[in-house]
Amino acid sequence: MVIGALTVAYREETRITDAIKCLEGHIDRHLVLISEKPWSGKELPMDKTAEIAESLGAEVVTGEWQNEVDQRMLGLQLLKDCDWVIIIDADEYYEPKSVKKLIQFVKTANINAYGITNMRTYWKTRDYIIEPPEGGGRLVLIRPSVEIVTSLCVNEPWGFLPEEIVMHHYSYVRTNGEMKAKVAYFGKIENFVPNWYENIWLKWTPEMENLHPVNPQSFRKAKWNTKNTTII
Repeated sequence: MVIGALTVAYREETRITDAIKCLEGHIDRHLVLISEKPWSGKELPMDKTAEIAESLGAEVVTGEWQNEVDQRMLGLQLLKDCDWVIIIDADEYYEPKSVKKLIQFVKTANINAYGITNMRTYWKTRDYIIEPPEGGGRLVLIRPSVEIVTSLCVNEPWGFLPEEIVMHHYSYVRTNGEMKAKVAYFGKIENFVPNWYENIWLKWTPEMENLHPVNPQSFRKAKWNTKNTTII
C-alpha cells in the first residue's frame, strides 16, 4: 500500500517542519504545494517555506491557484499513484501515537474519505486551547480519485477517524506580526469579521468569547491548557 501526504501552504516557514516531520517514516511521499500568492487578499513576499520543505525531503511545487479546491485537487492528481493521501496543513500536527493509529486505520479503511473528530486548537500560544473543541469534520484522509468540491468536502459519503486519533491545530499560534500578515492575505474572504485583528486578536483576554474571525461562536473561549495537551 502506498500512502502519500498533501500539504498546501502560504508563508508557513515557522510551522511547516512539524507537519512534515510528524509523518516521517510512515508515508511514501509528501507533496507540498506552495502558493506564490494567496487565494484572496494582499500578496506578500515569499518566505522560506519551500526551502525548508525540500530540505526535509518533501516534494515541492510552487504556483498560483484561484482557490483552495483547485490547489488541493491538483495535489491529489499529482499523488494519483498513492492508495491513500493524508491531508495535513502546515499548521497541523499529529503526535507519534496518533500517527501509528492513523496508519493502522488506513490498512483496514473501507470507504474513500474520512474526517477528523478529535481536533485540539490552540490560541496565541500553546498554553491556551479553544473550548469547547473545534467541531469535527475536517477532511484528513482521502483516496486520490475522490473529488473535492468545496473547501474540504467531497462528492460522496465519507466517514470519521476513531476518536483516539488526535490532531493538534496551531493556526492561531502566531505572533502579532504573523497574525497581522495572515489577516492581510485572508481577511478579504467572505464573512470575515470586520476589524477582527484590532478588536479581538490584539485586545483578547481569557474572559473574551466568540473569537473565530469568520464564525465567531465556533471559538467560544480560549482557556488555559490545564491538560497540557500540546506536544511540540
